[in-house]
Amino acid sequence: MQETHRNNSGVAPFSRASTLVNRSVSIDSFETVVPSLLGPDKVSDPDNAEIDIWFVHGLTGNRKRTWTHEKAGVFWPELLARDFPKARVITYGYDADVVKFAKDWGNASTEGLKSYGQALAFAVRNELQNQTGRPIYFIPHSLGGLVVEQALLESIGPDVSLHSIAEWTAGILFFGVPHQGSHLAKWGSALRKLIPQSIRSSNKKVIDVLKTDSQVCQNLDEDFQKEAKHGKLKNIKLFSFYETQKLPGFSNLVVPEKSAVLKADFKCAIEGDHKSMTRFTGPSDPEYCKVKGQLIYWL
Repeated sequence: MQETHRNNSGVAPFSRASTLVNRSVSIDSFETVVPSLLGPDKVSDPDNAEIDIWFVHGLTGNRKRTWTHEKAGVFWPELLARDFPKARVITYGYDADVVKFAKDWGNASTEGLKSYGQALAFAVRNELQNQTGRPIYFIPHSLGGLVVEQALLESIGPDVSLHSIAEWTAGILFFGVPHQGSHLAKWGSALRKLIPQSIRSSNKKVIDVLKTDSQVCQNLDEDFQKEAKHGKLKNIKLFSFYETQKLPGFSNLVVPEKSAVLKADFKCAIEGDHKSMTRFTGPSDPEYCKVKGQLIYWL
């Protein structure tokens, strides 16, 4: 499959919303870890697959509800599977332990993110076994973007069994993923507010550490951007979607545009908050059409 030439903006012609819609959802509905939702789950697996699309949720999500509209009940990886019949679509779940993440944040340790990234890399490798090379596209949300970045860094490391991941990864569609250093250092404060009250109450001292600045995410992202711009990952296409609405009870956006966008790369707004930006009402939802349009443009 050949990539078409970019237009001046680098953006495919999306369908646009004629009016702004409040797509906010309740913070009280944030997901908890469900063991049966861990690891990869194939939404579609056609025999004639030509591309792989991997969905990766964030710190407080899971592989099902993160991508499901609360009221419409639409699980949009299924929409992509129908719109791209030659795509193998996989949603990936991992045990995003918020307490451990908070401890790592306080200790400036990347151990947790490294283990998440390694697990994703091995899951992708295992799904690639006995497969001929075909493009891989990642669609991560929030912290999931850093997990994908870590997985790709692992794929250019000493383990040769992972090298095919870096070779075959063709693009990443980031959803509300922080990238800029100064915001990454302070991102814990926003993440802290996303954690369910029950967890915050029972682990107050640990979770409160997220209020402080940390290098835990910043160092990882700097390493990834270095490889993505001029290193072994430079052939991967990058595109950033950013939120436009505040979550209920938040005075600021969780990941503002200036943080969600990689320097010199292309971007597009999603009319929604940090959570609802990954949930669409159906195939005609203008926000879904933006995502679909960008994939079509790349392919």
